[in-house]
Amino acid sequence: MRTTMVSALIEFKKLLRRRKYIALTLTQLAVCALVMIGANAADTALSTDVLDIGVPITLGVMTAEFIPNSGLQAILFIVLPLLIFMMTSDAFAHEMEDGTIRCQLLRPVSRAKAFVSKLIAVWAYSVGNLIITWLLFAALQTAFFGFTAGAARTAASYIWSAVPIIPFITMSAFIAVAVGNSTLSMFVSLIAYIVMFAATLLSPTVGAVFFINHMGFYKHFLGLAVNWVAMGTELLLILSTASLLGLAAFALFDRKQI
Repeated sequence: MRTTMVSALIEFKKLLRRRKYIALTLTQLAVCALVMIGANAADTALSTDVLDIGVPITLGVMTAEFIPNSGLQAILFIVLPLLIFMMTSDAFAHEMEDGTIRCQLLRPVSRAKAFVSKLIAVWAYSVGNLIITWLLFAALQTAFFGFTAGAARTAASYIWSAVPIIPFITMSAFIAVAVGNSTLSMFVSLIAYIVMFAATLLSPTVGAVFFINHMGFYKHFLGLAVNWVAMGTELLLILSTASLLGLAAFALFDRKQI
């Protein structure tokens, strides 16, 4: 376990050295901040107009809870899939192309540990993205609107969203190992995601077989009470899907001539 975690830390540091991931994350944070600032400005202007006619308004509370949750939905369905596909393509396909992965396998690390360490690194970066975004929203939410009753629900939504991204990572790893080319791997991952997303939109029945449906896992925490049975069932499905895809990806990785 210690060897795996040390190897994962090395992989994580390699991801941090790639500026494109930092640039994408900073762009995402900048957009989130601008949306929150704009909402606060609109709320202030509207509140001023309404106060002139003596009608109370609760837009601030609604905005404080609505924007972070809407932002999470955009991040889960747009930003994180793109980020994950980029990272897994680099971690697997690109390193196979340039031979970097051979150096890692020369260390006293088994292929299984090397494979798992890359998945952990991609997952950790993705979770870090979620946490930083939540902290930004929480800080702006408190500064502009004060603490709201929904703040805890929003926090839980962001934290638990670390779970449904795991199948995306293992799927993308499978594609990256199978294809062996970083550019083509990224393209195939995007096409697969678009097909799943379109199928989910066009036919909920057909879309139910795809794990993309589980990206709304965070919605379990938006109600007044959590349905723990439904949540546990969905959690089991997510982890089962991730495990199957991960095992298939490792089977390819283990037999790959590197």
